[in-house]
Parts: sequence; structure tokens; C-alpha cells
Amino acid sequence: MTTGNRRDFRLYLGAQAISSVGSGCTAFVFPVLALQLTGSPLALGMTTVLSYLPYLVFGLPIGALVDRFDLRRILVWTDAGRAVVVGLVPALYFLGALHIGLLLAVVAVHATMRIAFEAAQFAVIPSLVDREDLHRANGRVQAAYNAGAVFGPSIAGAVTLVADVSTVLVVDAVSFLVSAAAIAAIRTPLTGERSSKPMWRAVGEGLAVVWRSPVLRTITLVAVGINLFTGPYWAQLVFLAKDRWGAGDAQVGQVFAAASIGVVIAGLSAGRLVTRFGFLTLVTVAVVGMGLAVSTAALTGSLIVGAVCAAGVRAFAVLFATSANTVRQRLVPVDLLGRVITVSMVFAWSAQPLGAAIGSVAVEVTNDVSGVILVSGLLVVALGLVVPWTVLRDVEAVEPVPVRGDDERG
Repeated sequence: MTTGNRRDFRLYLGAQAISSVGSGCTAFVFPVLALQLTGSPLALGMTTVLSYLPYLVFGLPIGALVDRFDLRRILVWTDAGRAVVVGLVPALYFLGALHIGLLLAVVAVHATMRIAFEAAQFAVIPSLVDREDLHRANGRVQAAYNAGAVFGPSIAGAVTLVADVSTVLVVDAVSFLVSAAAIAAIRTPLTGERSSKPMWRAVGEGLAVVWRSPVLRTITLVAVGINLFTGPYWAQLVFLAKDRWGAGDAQVGQVFAAASIGVVIAGLSAGRLVTRFGFLTLVTVAVVGMGLAVSTAALTGSLIVGAVCAAGVRAFAVLFATSANTVRQRLVPVDLLGRVITVSMVFAWSAQPLGAAIGSVAVEVTNDVSGVILVSGLLVVALGLVVPWTVLRDVEAVEPVPVRGDDERG
């Protein structure tokens, strides 16, 4: 990595860490506000549903747009846009005009802009680091992105002791603006050859690349299963912490902070772990470990054990995500990467609202949040035990997707 690229990669990491402080606040505030406004676990679950439903509705065309425009501009403008949208919530709350419908609309718009940011976020990494450094770089990005999130929920919980919970979102808005400024300062070109195809052809090309590659297709299907089965856990984590572990708002913030600590540890060690154990072993352990952590969280009545489980779920999730993103970046040309990433996100993250909705309805009907989450955890364990029997066992021998001209593609 050259000196210039090293500087730019550090700026990029810093932007992720700063923005994640606000994102940690948002992850804490949206469900807490929903529960505060309605007192309903179903409304709380809807914040998770609407955080991921836009992937299904807008993910594919957004991926095609990301491959058409300069990635730096996409990152800067989506950061700025999220600052404006998130800043509306405390303003509406102060005016007495915030209700659950408006809050859920903000959640959905925020999530839509996040899709473009995340697609561009991972597409720029091959421009900033050498190919052999991708796994380590992805691990550091995951760690940096979540290092600030360690402090976000803690800050959010502390602020709620002296101010209204909606005030926390001011921190989020400011963090997005600071992140946008850091990305704007990066000098390295963050774009390859941009696509000029009609939208439908560009979307179809991304779908075809994922579908025709057994490895990319299987990674996506495993991610779908993970998000479907962990959906109830993430949708009802606030309710589980309050109902089962006896947590208050500040303690819920600490649970989210513990989860982020797990991500930092996993992100910093992902490169070394994959070198030592290999992709297949790491992915298998990550999925099984995730399921065991969710199951334990459902069974425990201890806030401390619940926080440790939250850290475990996030740590194992980031080991899987880091490995999956590295494989995509190694196999896919940069001018297709935005579409391939969003195709994968569409299928994977669209499963999250489905799981969240099913889990939320089940909790509402059974009034047994622990039982619903236990079942979801055991399903994740079963999924992990299947991984070694898939094509992922041969992933190291797979050749990259060939680079072809526009006339040959589609």
C-alpha cells in the first residue's frame, strides 16, 4: 500500500468510526422511541422491519446506480442526507408533532440511503488496498465501523439520564456530517470504469453474476438464513432486555455497547483467524456460534450474560460478513461490485424484516419472548452445521469472475 493510499485508507476508517457513533445512537433510539410512543412490541418490531424492507424494494436499482456514479460523491451525499433525515426526529419531538407513523417513515428513508452508502462503502475498498490485504482491510473496516458504536449506545444511555431520548439523534446527525467531510478529503480515485447500460440490463447483470457463481450464490443463501433466523432476536432485543433481564433504558444502551465490543474484537482478529483456520472453518464456527449465543440469550435471566451473548452474536456475525465480503471482492471486477454487493444485500437483508415480523407477531400472540428467540437460535445452529457440506468447502480454488466488455455482458 502506498503512502497516499495508507493516508486515504486511514481517513476512510476514521469516517466509519465517527459515523458509527451516531449509528450506535440510532440503533438504540429508534426502537426505544417506538416503544415509548406506543408501548407495543409489534411497533418496536416494525422499526426493524422498516430498517431492512427497503433492501427488497430499492436494493437492486440502487446497486445499479452505485456502479454508474462516482463512489466518493455517493458516500458524501448519503452521509449528508442521513444527517438531515435523522435530525428531523428531535425537531418533531420538540414540537410535539412526532408520532409512530412519522418515526417509522424516518426509519425507512434512513435505511434507503444506508443501502447506497453500504454498497459504495464496500465497493471502494479494493481501490484503497492491495488485493492480498483485502481480508485484513475488511476486518479493520468492520472494527473501525463498530469502534465508535461501542461509545454510541453508552452515550445514548447517558444522555437519556439528563435529556429526552430523541435528543440523542442530534449526535447521530453531527457524526454523519463529520464522516462526509472525512470521505471528501480522500485523494485516491474511488471509481473504476462506470457502467452506462440501461438500468434493467445493469440490474440483470448483477443478478446473473451472483446466480451463476455457486460460491456467491451459496454465501448469499447462508446470509439469508442467518438474517431470517436472527430477525426475531434483533427485533425484540430491547423487549427481551427489559422483560427478561430487568434492564432500564441506560442498561439497554450498555447491551448494545457490549454487542459493538464483540464486533471490534472480531474485526481486528478476522485476518489472522482466516489465515490460521481457513474460510470454511471460520464461517462454520461463526454461524454455529451465532446460534448458540442467541439461544443462551433467550434462556438467561442475567443482564451480564445477556450482554455477553449480544457481544457474541455480533462478533460471530462480523466474522461471517468479513469473510463473505472478501470473497466477493476477490471474485468480482470493481465495475460490477456495487451491483453484486446490493444483490447479495437485497436477498440477505430482505430476510431480516420477514424474520422480525414473524418473531414480533409470535411474541405478541404467545407473550413468550424467550421461547420465540430460543427457537430462532436453534435454527441458526442447524444452518451452521450444514455449511461444511456446501460448495463453500472449495472456495479457495474458485477463479475470479472474468472481466468482459460491455457488448459481451448482458
